[in-house]
Amino acid sequence: MSTSPISQALKSTPSNPYSVLGHCGFNTRGCNQKAPCSQNRPTATIRSTCKTGYTNIGSPVHVICADSCTINNGGCDRNAVCSHDPWTSAVKCTCKVGYTNTGGARNVVCKDSCTINNGGCDRNAVCSHDASTSAVKCTCKVGYTNTGCARNVVCKDSCKIKNGGCDRNAVCSHDASTSAVKCTCKIVARSTMGVAIQTLSVRMMLPHLRQNAPAKLVIPTLEWRRALYAQTPAPSEMEVVIQTPFAHTTTQRMQWFAHAKRVTPILQYRRKLCAQVR
Repeated sequence: MSTSPISQALKSTPSNPYSVLGHCGFNTRGCNQKAPCSQNRPTATIRSTCKTGYTNIGSPVHVICADSCTINNGGCDRNAVCSHDPWTSAVKCTCKVGYTNTGGARNVVCKDSCTINNGGCDRNAVCSHDASTSAVKCTCKVGYTNTGCARNVVCKDSCKIKNGGCDRNAVCSHDASTSAVKCTCKIVARSTMGVAIQTLSVRMMLPHLRQNAPAKLVIPTLEWRRALYAQTPAPSEMEVVIQTPFAHTTTQRMQWFAHAKRVTPILQYRRKLCAQVR
């Protein structure tokens, strides 16, 4: 009766535990460098087990070891990268760029970084992803300006930075619907010149109106003059600036061409005028 080589080895060296492991060389049954061979000493059964970082894609009898990362991404999240620990070769899951682990070291759960604290962006910034790298990208909202840098975006109200780019005589505000910067000219700056010119024109025209108006409109009484001067506002600084050079250049000409009767409204002339009106 013949006996198998394994039975002979078991009988010849029963006290040597290494003799049992040594018999994997007779029949490895699919064991290879990725699946070391082991034997059950009482039964002499040969068993192959995939190394750490590898998964058996065959059967218990015919073991085929494949890189675990190539099988369902090694059990990692779909937004994670599967790799191996350099010391233990165990599967290692790392979230992809643009994603953040909200789980733990052993249970990695990757979520879009922009959904977590706005991706670390300023509260007045919009979080998005770079089209080429998928990295988090912070962009200031409309109406805000980045006062930091590309990597450290700090968003501040644009109106607080150089008046939002508006003219120095404009008020910077934001559009109610779009929040975009809105420049509006100041009322004082826009109307000062106009008011000064208009007031000056009235002052210069009053003597002309009194001389050429119909008799019914001319009531040169002391009370009327006082009331008129009381209603006329004091000249502004702008009006004085405009009026002074013009007055200097025209005073002499006005004196030469003025009519004597208009310059000296004597009492007899006033009475005659009033009689014609009646």
